[in-house]
Amino acid sequence: MEVSVGGLLFTSNFDSGNLAKVERVYKDDTKDSSSVSNNVNRNAELQPDLEYNVWTRPDCSNTIYENGNRSWFYFGVEGGLPGQLIKINIMNMNRQGKLYSQGYCPVIYTVPGSNKWERLQEKPAFDTIDGQFILSFFHRFTEIKGATTYFAFAYPHSYIECQNNINELEERFSYCKNISSVENIAEDTVYFYRELLCYSLEKLEVSLITVSSFHNIIDEEEPHFDPKLFPIKNQPRCKKFKEKRVFVVTSRVHPGETPSSFVFNGFLNFILRLDDPRSIQLRKQFVFKLIPILNPDGVMNGHYRTDTRGVNLNRVYGDPSFELNPSIYAAKSIIIYYHVNYRLKKDMYKDIKFPPTDILPKQTDTTSTTTTTSSTSTTKTIDTNSIIKFPEITNIGLCQITQSLHAARSGLSHRELTYKACLLASRYKCRNLYDGDLPKRPHSFSTYDRMTQNKLNACNSQAVKSINLCSQTSGSRSDSEDSSDPKGIKNGSLNKEYSAKTEEQTNAIDSELTMHLESLRISNGTNSEITQTDACRIHSESVECNCKSDGERTNSRNDGSDEDHDRYHTLPPNNVPSSAHLNNSAFRKILPQHSGIAFYIDLHGHASRKGCFIYGNFLEADDSQIQNMLYPKLVSLNSAHFEFDACNFSQRNMYIRDKRDGLSKEGSGRVAIHKCTGIIHSYTLECNYNTGKVMNAVPPAYGDKGRASPTPVVGIPPKYTPSIYED
Repeated sequence: MEVSVGGLLFTSNFDSGNLAKVERVYKDDTKDSSSVSNNVNRNAELQPDLEYNVWTRPDCSNTIYENGNRSWFYFGVEGGLPGQLIKINIMNMNRQGKLYSQGYCPVIYTVPGSNKWERLQEKPAFDTIDGQFILSFFHRFTEIKGATTYFAFAYPHSYIECQNNINELEERFSYCKNISSVENIAEDTVYFYRELLCYSLEKLEVSLITVSSFHNIIDEEEPHFDPKLFPIKNQPRCKKFKEKRVFVVTSRVHPGETPSSFVFNGFLNFILRLDDPRSIQLRKQFVFKLIPILNPDGVMNGHYRTDTRGVNLNRVYGDPSFELNPSIYAAKSIIIYYHVNYRLKKDMYKDIKFPPTDILPKQTDTTSTTTTTSSTSTTKTIDTNSIIKFPEITNIGLCQITQSLHAARSGLSHRELTYKACLLASRYKCRNLYDGDLPKRPHSFSTYDRMTQNKLNACNSQAVKSINLCSQTSGSRSDSEDSSDPKGIKNGSLNKEYSAKTEEQTNAIDSELTMHLESLRISNGTNSEITQTDACRIHSESVECNCKSDGERTNSRNDGSDEDHDRYHTLPPNNVPSSAHLNNSAFRKILPQHSGIAFYIDLHGHASRKGCFIYGNFLEADDSQIQNMLYPKLVSLNSAHFEFDACNFSQRNMYIRDKRDGLSKEGSGRVAIHKCTGIIHSYTLECNYNTGKVMNAVPPAYGDKGRASPTPVVGIPPKYTPSIYED
C-alpha cells in the first residue's frame, strides 16, 4: 500500500513490504484503560512530535486463505522533518513478548544517509490491549530533508535481492555455461551452474544452484528426469559427476525467517572461495545442491510463515503436490534423485531406480517440439508443450568418502548490493515498480566462514577418533595421509585437545554424546505415545487436531509466537495428484553410508529459543544416533555462536503437532526426508532473530598465512547481525 497520512507518506509497495493500515494519533486521544503493560523500556520522558498507529497485513490478507501470522512488517516513511521524533504503534502483531522482553529491536534503514540496516537504539515497548499485542517504538528523523526511513521486523532479504546475488555469481562464473569439453579444465576450477528448477504458484523462479569442482566431472548432462521440473527445456542441465556425494542446503521455506538467507549467503560464498584450501577440498569432495528460496511467493508478498494459499510449506514434504506445492515437490524430487542415482555400492541396489517412468506421466503434443540447444545458447523461451523424453540414467560408481569438520574463519571484504524493488504481477496483489529508491543495501554478500566437513561418517559408537583438518577416501590413502592437513592449515588447540592420540579427550567427547543419548532415551520413554501414526496426513485430507494440553506440550513452533488461539482454518480436501513415486519404500533399502545424499540441511529463523542450533532426528541405533549428534557437536567446537546444548534430537520433536495449525512435524523437510531415504544427517538449522545464550571458545587457527579471521572474544553474546549469520 501507499498512503499519505498527516503529512507523511507510508509505503510498502516493494518486494517483501508489509503494511495494511495507517492512522494518525493526536495528543488528546486516550489509551484504553483495559491495557496490560509488559513494557521493557517505557521512557516516559520521550514526547513524540508525531504518533501513528499502523497495522500489518496477515499472511494471505483479504483472501480465503488469510491466517493469523502477523509478525512480519516492512514499510517506509517519507516526509518527516529533520529532527522530528515519531512514535509508531503496530497494533495487531502476533504475541512475541518473549522475544521483545529479551531486548529485541526492529531494524531501520534511511535513504539517503545509512549504509546498512541497524537496530533501533531505543528498545521498543509492548502492551496487550483487549487481547491485541501492540508494539511501540520511537525514531528521530535524520537531518537529511526528504529522506525515507524503512522499518522492518528483522533484517530484510528480498526475492529480488536474492535473484540479483545469483545473477552476479552467474556472470562471474559464466564460463560454466559454455563448456564444450571438460578434459582440458583444471580440476580445482570452480563449477557453478544455476538452473530454473520450477516456478512458484505466482510464477516466480525457484532456482537450483550447483557448486563443485571439476574433479570427477563427466561430459554428460543431468537428465530432465521429471517433465514437471526444469521448465526451460532448451536450456542444458548441469554436468554429471562420479564418485561424489551430494550436500543439499535449502532456505526460506518460511518467508519471514530472513536469518536463513544470510546463513545461506555466508555458506555459498565460503564454498566459492578460489584460494581457500578448505573450500577447494569441499568442492573436490562434494557436489553442492542449493535452493536459496523455497517460498518466493511468501517472500515477495511480505508473508511471515505461509505461501499464498496459507500453507506452511514445511509440513507438506510427506506427500507434496506439484500443483499446490511446486517448490517442495521439486526439492524432494531432487533429493530422491541424487539419493538413488549418486548412491554408492550400486551393485547392491540394482532393483532401485528413479525416476520410475511407469508412474511419471509423459507430456505429449502434436503441434510443437523443442529440441535441446547447444550449451552456448542463451535462449530463455519456455515451450511448455515440449515432448519430454527421459534420457537413460547411467550408473555412476561412487567411492566412499569420509569427512571431518573444521571452522572456516577467514572473510572477504563487503560488497554493497543494489536493492531493486519490483512489480509483482499476480492474482492477489499489485505493486508499483521502484528502481533506485533504495540505492544501497546494508548487507554485503560477504564471505564469512561456514562449516567444512572432511571426516564425519567415520565415527561410530566410540565417537571421535580424531578431529583435525583432513580428508580421505576409503581405501585410497594410508593412515598417515588421512591425518595430514591440506595446504598446511592447522588448528593448534584442536589438535592438542582433541587429537586421536589423546584418549582422555576422545573419551570426554564420547561421554558427552553418550549422556545426550541417554537423556534422549529417558525423554522418549516418557513420550512413548508419540509414534509415527500420530502424524497427520497434510495433503489430501483435513486435519484433525489431537494436540495435548498446554501443560504437556512444549513450544514447538518455529515462529515462537506466544499465541495459542490464532488457529488456521482447515480447508476442504483438494483432489490433486499425490507424489507416490517420491515415497517408494525401496528408497530406504539404500543404507545411509551408501546414499548419494551426504547431508541435507534446511535453514530457518527462530523467535523463542536463543542461539543458533540444530533440530535433528531420533535414530534407534546407537551408532547412527552418535553420528547424528556428532556433526552438531563438531560445529559447536568450531563456531562461537552455535549452541550444542540447545539442539534437539528427540522423537517427540519429530511428531509433535503445531499448536496453531495442528500439523505434525512429520511433514517437515528434516523428518520427511529422513523417513523417506533413511539418511542420518538430515537437519534443520535454527538461528534466533536476536542473540544467543553463550559464546563458545574457538581455538585460533595457525599455518593459515593470515587467511583465517581472528578468533571471537568470548564474552556476552552479541546481538546478531547479517555478518554474524554469514559467519
